Amino acid sequence: MKCPGCQENFDDDFRSPRVLPCLHTCCTKCLKSSKKEIQCRECKEVFDARNVDVFSFPIDNAQKRIIDPDVRKINDSSVEHKRQIESHLQNLNQMRTSVDKVIGRLSDETRNLHLSENDASMQLEASFSSCINALKSRKEELKNKLLQLSQSKKKDLNLQLDYMKAQKSKLDQACKFSEYHLKNSNAAEFLLIKNHIVSRISHLKEHVPDVMPRMTADIKFEPINMEKEFLENCQRMGIVHTSFAYIPNTKVKTFDIVVGKEEIPFIITLHDFQNRQIKEEGIDIKVEIVNPKGQKMTAKVQDLVTAQGCYKAVYTAPKAGEYRGIININGSPLPRADMLFKAKTENEKHTESDKGDSRRRNEKTKSSRYTALDGDVHSPTFTMDMHHLHLQNELSEDKKTQTNQKKRRKTPRIPCRAFQNFRGTIGSRPMNISGQTYFEVQVRFFIKRSMRQDLVFEIGLCRKSDVDKYYCIDGHPCAYAICARKCHVCRTVCLQAWNYGRRLYHTPLTENSPPGTTYRATYGFLLDIEHGVWVVADARNKRLIMKFSYVDTSKPLWPVFGVYNPDLCNTYLTLRSGEDITSVLEFPVDI
Repeated sequence: MKCPGCQENFDDDFRSPRVLPCLHTCCTKCLKSSKKEIQCRECKEVFDARNVDVFSFPIDNAQKRIIDPDVRKINDSSVEHKRQIESHLQNLNQMRTSVDKVIGRLSDETRNLHLSENDASMQLEASFSSCINALKSRKEELKNKLLQLSQSKKKDLNLQLDYMKAQKSKLDQACKFSEYHLKNSNAAEFLLIKNHIVSRISHLKEHVPDVMPRMTADIKFEPINMEKEFLENCQRMGIVHTSFAYIPNTKVKTFDIVVGKEEIPFIITLHDFQNRQIKEEGIDIKVEIVNPKGQKMTAKVQDLVTAQGCYKAVYTAPKAGEYRGIININGSPLPRADMLFKAKTENEKHTESDKGDSRRRNEKTKSSRYTALDGDVHSPTFTMDMHHLHLQNELSEDKKTQTNQKKRRKTPRIPCRAFQNFRGTIGSRPMNISGQTYFEVQVRFFIKRSMRQDLVFEIGLCRKSDVDKYYCIDGHPCAYAICARKCHVCRTVCLQAWNYGRRLYHTPLTENSPPGTTYRATYGFLLDIEHGVWVVADARNKRLIMKFSYVDTSKPLWPVFGVYNPDLCNTYLTLRSGEDITSVLEFPVDI
């Protein structure tokens, strides 16, 4: 703002705005220039200035805070773009952390490869020492093969290590450059450079590196058939091998079995990182079966690679019910670690199939547990859990709608099992079906009183043991949540996405949100366990909202639903799953 006398901008020094008795404003310099009397330039009122100290007129701080409209537009735009960059920067930091872990693993594997090579070479020498003359040529052949495999693996590991270091360098530069301009650039400078930053970040996000090592340092030598009687068969003595199996590409077929019979619930085939099937014998595959009571038992694994190109798990179920398999290959669990199958009686089995070994899950038909949709996308049938519901909230009779408004007639429940801290409940089952899982939640809320920074609702995924630790779940490392809360920046109710106490997404839902505001929406949630991705979308407007990357699915994640502040707003969350879902939004996982 400018002084009406000299038409110069107010500042904090010689031109600070002073309030005259007529309540108009004039700068300090103009007042000092008036010797006998002071005349207001706006209302023309005259004041005696002979015995008046200029500094006795109070400073108009409000005038100092008034910003030129054009400057305000630039600042507002800068804040919005900085908010977008901060959101992108969060994703880059997650990518950088993941790449750091991969670089560490690749470096360890490269070092271990040399140690494994030395160990295998020492075993080979010890085994051949007793028959060195007859096996000399065979020994050299095996050592050459060992060296060839080692060099091949070392080359592949070094190539991927160099690639990961290059990706790390790109991410470091992007983060460093972005953080520097976020901290040091003024609004105008930032707007000039922000398109370059966004373009570079978008390019990096579109080219997400493969974060799984393609090779492992597991070269071994096995002293097979090395006895005196086979000296004449020295050309077939010993074997040097390594595994090229890429664990995430492992294919597992699941079958229901008959109670009391030794049958095959799993058939396992190995594939390399290019998804080509490979036939490798002697792979360390372990299968644990968890019965309906939660007890673990070990299943036998048959190596049928030579005859059938696969491994088969054999198990005898003692009782009927649903069982869960946990598969480990070379000490590493499958990304989709939990496999479900059913043990049925002879009569039940014959009712469903004439041959008795049809698959438990046919991905193109509906079953009592989930609804098969497009491709590998399933919608499990589940409800909200009544027993864990916080005593502040209520559930409908079908257990699909939760509200923060108490009923006159209390719903029967067990208080000792109800959540004490978290203001809501969990789903009746975890999201642990292999492939992609989808469900929807309809949201309605009505604001009754003025809100500050108050929560309205929260929907997310979380480990069951972490849900009731706090008032909400957005601070847990293995919790992924969207929530609506009154925002002090936007001064309205905003939709936000959180993980581990970090806000990853932020957008207004309403305007100002005064009492009387009503909001309705339907959100769709797609979890891909294999890729570790959770996508949130606006199902009604068919619009992507947020993609959570690097979701930790090593342990089951439970759907979580919370509603808050019953004195300030009426909130309703309605779950849609199973046969309630007829179609899934078409959004790819690699967006």
